[in-house]
Formats: sequence, structure tokens, C-alpha cells
Amino acid sequence: MKKKKTLVVIVILFLIAVTFFYTRYIYNILEDDSNAYTEELTEQGIRIIKERIDNDYQYLKGISDSIGMRDCEVYDPYILAILEQRTQTSKFHGLYVADARGNLYSFMGSVKALIASRRYFQTAMDGEPSIESLILEDTGERVLLLAVPIVRDGKTIGVVVGHYAMEELVELLSVAYFEGAGYNYIVRSNGEMLVRSDRADKELAFLDELEAGEDIEIKQQDTDMMYLKMQKGESGFLRYHYEGKENVLYYAPMGISDWYILLVIPVEIIDARATNILVVTMVYGIFMILVLGCILFLTMYHLYSSHKKMLYAYKNIQSIYRTVPNAILQFLIDDQLTILNSNGAFYELLGTTREAYERQYRKNFLPIILPEDRGWARELREGLYSYEFRICCASGEVKWVQGNFDVQNENGKLLAVCAFFDISVHKKQLTEAEKEAKVDSLTKLKNKRALEYELEELMHA
Repeated sequence: MKKKKTLVVIVILFLIAVTFFYTRYIYNILEDDSNAYTEELTEQGIRIIKERIDNDYQYLKGISDSIGMRDCEVYDPYILAILEQRTQTSKFHGLYVADARGNLYSFMGSVKALIASRRYFQTAMDGEPSIESLILEDTGERVLLLAVPIVRDGKTIGVVVGHYAMEELVELLSVAYFEGAGYNYIVRSNGEMLVRSDRADKELAFLDELEAGEDIEIKQQDTDMMYLKMQKGESGFLRYHYEGKENVLYYAPMGISDWYILLVIPVEIIDARATNILVVTMVYGIFMILVLGCILFLTMYHLYSSHKKMLYAYKNIQSIYRTVPNAILQFLIDDQLTILNSNGAFYELLGTTREAYERQYRKNFLPIILPEDRGWARELREGLYSYEFRICCASGEVKWVQGNFDVQNENGKLLAVCAFFDISVHKKQLTEAEKEAKVDSLTKLKNKRALEYELEELMHA
């Protein structure tokens, strides 16, 4: 009795251990899957934003090219009027032009600001488009600012500047990540918040709150590592607790200035998925094992029966190939007529062996056909054909053969099965008969028929 109780305890402990490791296994798989999905979604968000910004660059470049072709100052009233019109019809909230000294002109014709010290202006004056996110002094609104150089006669003479609210990028980030539970941010590598999705909590309003927030629990070494990677332009994952709930933060460079995109996912999403999988596994596990066992048994039995039938059919085909006295060849209709199957009579016809043939020609049929007799190979399509042509044997002897072809389309490829007949003797007899028909039997000179034929040949030459 004691032994039975011990056995039961061992079985229970074994089941508990198996359940524990299986749970961890499932959890790790789901975590890896969630991480991969997170990276994919992040890359998707980066592509969408970069496509939007690239389109904006192209729009401003069109304006700058138009200004560069005009023989006037960049702040000419006509140009400013065009900027006013484009502002009303484009996505930009404001379009401006700056001269080489950094004076920024609005469509009102007045100097709006002096931007000569701004990084985006200096970069554009160096001939490269630039982007920057800054807060407008008059409204306090954070905007996305794009600058494109104006080039005339190979010289940068000014800059076209356009801006719109950073909040417009929110709609590009408003994707239902993980059934709406995930949310994201765009920040600088120094932690400055640029924009966040409408579902984002405020605990990451500035990344330094990860360390200072009262409701946030995070390891110092994790934040140090994150900041270090962000300064190097690398991506990574970070875990932290907010209001008692664990979250996973994925950060990745956007390839735009020093911007980073952050995606936050509650760990409970992964836990819920793991729990559901485990419950379903426990309920249907045994049933599915039985079903799969039956399916496996039936499949193996079917495969075994099919294999026997195929083996039997293959042996019959090989037997036919071996016993048929005529040369039989199966080949693929390609540039070399690759041989797929052949019988011994084919190699006997050539006076060689299979091994010797494959050493010399590999598995190609075309090389043994005389070049002037290869035209039929380009004419083969689905159907039945018959051609006479010459082949070169292993001894160098040339033989005339007649090939009857059956061409079929197998999965988009043309396959031909051909039976060969040696007609060299017949050809020789036919040639001799034609010669005798043109020679007089007594004088051994050309007869009237031969002369008439040659005369007709000369007349048509």
C-alpha cells in the first residue's frame, strides 16, 4: 500500500513538473512570437512614417525646383503668393521661404524669423534636405519641420520650409496593436517625447520618469542599457511595472534624425494567450492524440499501399523498357534534351554502355544528334510526331533513325517519350535505288530522266 502511495506521489510530481516546464515552454514561445510581432509592427510603423515624410520632401522639392528656375529673389511677392496658395491646399500648416542669410519670409511678405543658427537651415544650405521637431514660440505647439534647399545655377540660394503639427503622426501610429492594448511613442535618443498615440498612458510622457515616477518600477541597469543602446542607434527590449502591471517596451531607431519609435505591450496579453492555449491543450489534448493517431495510421496504411502499387507499376514499366527490342528514351524538352529514362536497347544502338554515355555526354540527348538534323527538337509540342534524323554512335558511325514521339505537358514542362528504329539500311537501299534509276543499265551513263532532272535544276537555279 505504501509503495502504491509513493508511486502516486511520484506520478503527481512528474505531472506537475511536466505541466510547469510545458507552461514555461509555451510562454517562451509566445513571448518570442510577441517579440517578433512587435518588431514587425514597429518596422511597419517606421515605414509608414518615412513614406509620409518622403512624400512631404518630394512636395517641397517640387516647390524649391520651381523657385530655382525663376530669375527673381526667393522672397519675390509672386513666390510668396504661390506659398500661400499651396498652404491652403496641402497638408502643411505653413510654408515659408528663407534667403541665404536666414531671413524666413511668410506669404504676408514680412520677415517671420531669423533662422540662420538653426540646424535644419544650415543643413539645407549645405544642399541636403533636413527634418527637425521643435516647439513654436508663439503657440507652444510641437511641429514637424522640413527644409529643402533652393538651388539655382548649382548654388544654394535659399531654403523652402514647411511644417505641420507632430500630432498628425498620431493617426499613422493608431494601429490596434495586440487588440488595442498596445501603444507607442516617438522620442529622441535623449528621451525627449515628440509624439504618442492616443491610447498611450502618461507614464512615459518623458523617459526620465521611468526612473523617477512613483508608480513606475524599473531596474536602473535596464534604463542605463536602454539609453546606451539608443545613443548607439541600436534596438532592444525593456521590462518595467506601472501601477502593478508589467509591460514590455520595444525601442528601435527610425532612421530619421535621432528619432526612436517605442512600442509598449502589457505582459498580461502574453499571459492571457498562454493560459488560453494551456486550457485548450488540456481539454483537447487526449482527443487530438487519438484522432491524430487514427489519421496517422490511415495515412501510413495508404502510403504503404500506394508505395506498393507504384513500385509494382515501376517494375512493370522497367520490365517493358528492358524487354522491348527498340530503343526507348524519355527526355525533357530543354536546350540539351535532358534524358530522364532510357532502356538498354538505346545504348546498344549507340554501341556503348549507360555509364560510358553519361561520362561523355552526362544525361544529354542533343549532343549525339547531327547539328543539321536538330531542327525537329525546336518544333516539339504536345502531341504525336515522327521524324527521321541521324545520330553519331560511340564508334563514330553515323546512323539514320526514325523516332516516334509522344509529347505531354507535365506540370508546365514538356516531356517526350520516343521509340527509335534504325533505318540506316533502308536509307542506303533507297539511295542506291535512286542512283540506279538515273543510270542506263548498258552504258552506265546518265539516262534521259537524270538529264531532265538536272536540266530542271539548272533552270530553277
